[in-house]
Amino acid sequence: MRYLFALLLMLSLHSVAQVQDDPPIRTLRDSELPTADQIAIQHVIQGKSSKDRPAEDAVLSTRIQSIDLNDDETPEIFAQSADPNTCGASGNCSFWILQKSKTGYKVLLKSNAQNFRIRQVKTGGFLDVELGLHDSAYSTEWRGYKYDGAHYIRVKCWVNVTGDSEHDKPYSKPKIEPCKNR
Repeated sequence: MRYLFALLLMLSLHSVAQVQDDPPIRTLRDSELPTADQIAIQHVIQGKSSKDRPAEDAVLSTRIQSIDLNDDETPEIFAQSADPNTCGASGNCSFWILQKSKTGYKVLLKSNAQNFRIRQVKTGGFLDVELGLHDSAYSTEWRGYKYDGAHYIRVKCWVNVTGDSEHDKPYSKPKIEPCKNR
């Protein structure tokens, strides 16, 4: 009976941790952010130039997730475009990390990514971040970023290779290789 109770307790704690670790991903349109914040984020994503400016509907379809990177109780916004015009065929899309400021939102990082990971290591008071770019069925390029006091800067780059793309053959163990010319 004690073992059953311990197992149930562990499972309930795991589900609580999952909820805390995985904030919901929503579109900008469907987010719970105040309208003023939605508009400010939309302006950042659309940019200042009218050339190649994404349509409003495309911007409102941007996926966003709120994650507090610096423990100030004001979460930063992770935003990833869903606009086919800013996404490659492999799913690498425009990606931003935004921080709320007194005048709107400040861009901490702008890049392309298919996915991201947050490290449990802090630099400059912010958690380190890694962005993944899908290269092929068997390789993902990862870029590591650290906060320099004003923005996230790229500090490392590696490729996780899980197979031979040319012969469509998976490896028994993944290989880590340096990025090439990037």
